[in-house]
Order: sequence, then C-alpha cells, then structure tokens
Amino acid sequence: MKITLGLTTALLSVGTLAKADDMPEERSLSGLEYELIGRGDIYAHGTVDSYSQAPMLDAFVESGALPPVADRLPAEPIVFKTGAMVDGVGEYGGVFRHVIGGRPEGWNWMAGQHQGWGGINMAMQECLVRQGPRWQVKAEDQTGPLPNLAQSWSFNDDNTELTINLMQGVKWSDGDAFDVEDVRFWYEDNVQNENVASRMAKDSFGGGASMEVIDDYTFKFVFAEPQSETIVENLAYIQGCPGPSHVLKDAHPEYNSDATYDSYTQALPNDVLPPVVLGAWVPVVHRPDELVIMRRNPYYFKVDESGQQLPYYNEMHFRLSTWGDRTAQAVAGTGDFSNMEDPGNYVEALKQSQDDASPVRANFGPRVLAWRLVLNMDAAGAEDEGEKALRTLFRETDFRLALSHALDRDAIGQALARGPFAYPYISGFATGSPTMMRPRRTIIHSIRPRRRNFWTVWM
Repeated sequence: MKITLGLTTALLSVGTLAKADDMPEERSLSGLEYELIGRGDIYAHGTVDSYSQAPMLDAFVESGALPPVADRLPAEPIVFKTGAMVDGVGEYGGVFRHVIGGRPEGWNWMAGQHQGWGGINMAMQECLVRQGPRWQVKAEDQTGPLPNLAQSWSFNDDNTELTINLMQGVKWSDGDAFDVEDVRFWYEDNVQNENVASRMAKDSFGGGASMEVIDDYTFKFVFAEPQSETIVENLAYIQGCPGPSHVLKDAHPEYNSDATYDSYTQALPNDVLPPVVLGAWVPVVHRPDELVIMRRNPYYFKVDESGQQLPYYNEMHFRLSTWGDRTAQAVAGTGDFSNMEDPGNYVEALKQSQDDASPVRANFGPRVLAWRLVLNMDAAGAEDEGEKALRTLFRETDFRLALSHALDRDAIGQALARGPFAYPYISGFATGSPTMMRPRRTIIHSIRPRRRNFWTVWM
C-alpha cells in the first residue's frame, strides 16, 4: 500500500521583474486526473435500500449496547455518491496514521479550544454547512457552501431573514438527538456571549442579528440590515460547528450559578474521554506529548451509495511530534500523509518517492497555495525610531508599488526550491481554483522602464 504525500504547489503574490519572454510557461505539476463535477454530484440527503455497518460494531449490536445501524441513522442520511470517489466505494477497516505538531487544548471547541489541528478538529466536528468539497465543483456551480447539518436554507425577499432547515434524526456519539437547541445554545450562549472566546465573531451577521426558533429542526436568523447571501459561508468549519448542549449546559454560567466562564472553557478537558461529538471519529485515548487515538463514531450520519455507514477507517492515530516531523515520517513510511507546505522539502521528498522501494506516492495538487510578503504598517508598537520610520515608509503607496515592481519573484521561488514549483501570481483566485473561469490566467508583463521609481521613493 502506497502512502500519499500531498505536495501543495507554491504561488508567490503579484507581478514580476522579469519580462514576459523570460518567464517559463506556467504548467500544472499534478499527476492526479479528475473531472470537476456539479454540486449535487458529490453527495445528497437521501436514502438507500438497506444499510450496513463496520464489522467491529457487530458485537455491540448483538449485545444490545448499540441499536441496529438503521436506527442509528437519520431518516435521510447524507449519501456520498460513488462517482465523486476517486477510488470508488471503500472497504471497512484499517488505521490512518498521522504525525502532527499540535497538542489538544481540550474538547470544548465552542469556547475556542482547539483539539491539536492536523485533522483532529475536523474529525470531531460537524458544521452547519461545508466548504471543503467545493474543490471538486465546476466553476458554474460555485454558488456557495454545500449543505451538511443544515439540509437547506433560504432568504426572504429583502435578505433580512435567513431560514435554515436542519437534518432530522442526527445523533451525537452518545446517542442523544441533535436538534435546534444545540444550535441555539451555540449561537446565543457562545457566539453572542462576550465572555466566551467563540470561533465565530459576534458581528459575523452584521451585528444585531438574533436567532428565532421555529420548531425542533427549523430556525431563522433575523438581521438588523439586509445581508449578502455569502454570509452562509460563516456557518462552515471552523466557525459554524455546534457542540453538545446536553453536555455543556450544566457547565455554563447561564445555567449553573456555581460555574465561571473559565471553568466553562475547561469543561471538557483533554484527559476526560470520550467527548461527545458529531464527527466521524471520537477521541478515546490521549497520551500527552505522545498520541491521540480516535475511533469510529457509531452514530455517524453519513453513508455511501451501497449503504455502508461511514467512515471506512476504524481508527485514526495522531502521533504528537512536530510539524516538521510530519513529512519525515510520511517519507519514511511511518506516517500515511503529509500536506507539504514547505517548498524546501519538495526536491528531497520527490527523489525519495521515486525509489521503487519507497512506500510514498507523491502527488501535486493544483496551484492553490500562496505565499506573500506582508509589511508592518502599524503606527503603534514600534520599538525604536528606525522601525517607526520604516513603518511610515511602508504606508506610502508609491513605495509599496515600487517595492512590488523591484521584487524578482521567480528568483525568490527558485531560492525556496529549485525547479518548476513556484510561479509568480497576481492574487485573487488561484489558477488551480475551480472558481477560476478559463481562459483567465496570470499574464506577466515587463515593467523595467519604471524601475527608477523604486530609487526615487527610497531616496
């Protein structure tokens, strides 16, 4: 079995000093073949003829510890379509091994705690809508986020109200029902509470927005002013992910006079397992600075077209190390994945992956990752007069334009990694993004006659 080493191609912001005929033709490095598809071709809420579960759950059902799989699923689960699966319908079993540099703060993500990053957060949490799968969606269907816990939504005529219909029958990993009360608790007692460090800003809906409960699975946001329909994107990861109200209410000062906001934040410490989640896997082991083990959630609300309850993997193992070690372990075959964000590792990783005995398969994705230089223009915080003078200079538009013209982005890219890995980029939509309508692309032009502006402004 080959291990996937995801190589993310670099992009460098804005123009170039080189003339157009000096620049190599931009080309994709991806060895992956896939076709962009419609929004509805990835997954949909619906039913299949029958459902099945991972064999590791059979004994729990036979003993009565778990209900049958059909009773654990919603009436209309999310059904992933086979055509959108690169390798087709999967098989149950196995362990996904990952190496990360983060450490779980705790399991109370609604209060701003992270779970170590590197995939743990996303494996535990489910949000109202989804953005991630949109990389598969063709440009003409890029009309906003995809449904998830929110099955559908609509705005009124003047965009002052957003009505959301939740999936019915979704259950938390302890079997408790997910419903509108979980969303209300998340929004009113966390997002709108200034004492809670919520991932979503209080004014994400323009300020003054309220939530009205309609029934157990329907609610609406009422806005003080008309809002763009793009605000639905605020309900995706990592902002729009409700937590278990039936677990956390007793720890919240609004419902428990003995609680404090500090104690609420720490209500789900990382050494108390398993936490209650909606995600595909549940943390069951945490050994500080060593390991996090996550095991499948028997109440997960998604299936494939053959009726197999997801996920396919039985467990996910996260070795707690460093982010730099992630790539080293993947190349060595002791980790199953690395999202290579450091171009300095590209050449060596590619060399090792080409060895016939290598356990690694290196694939470039489309050009969607950008690096940029950011000038500190803050008027406050300068430590000395020299730094203050530089920041004053940085605030001059002419200086920034001249600096942009003076940068040799191709040379910077080659300094990071020799080869065709980095390419100057004009900003906006990345050339590898499905939202980039063809034939638009980066066009390099010569600006040599204007180089004197740099020296004029600098002097």
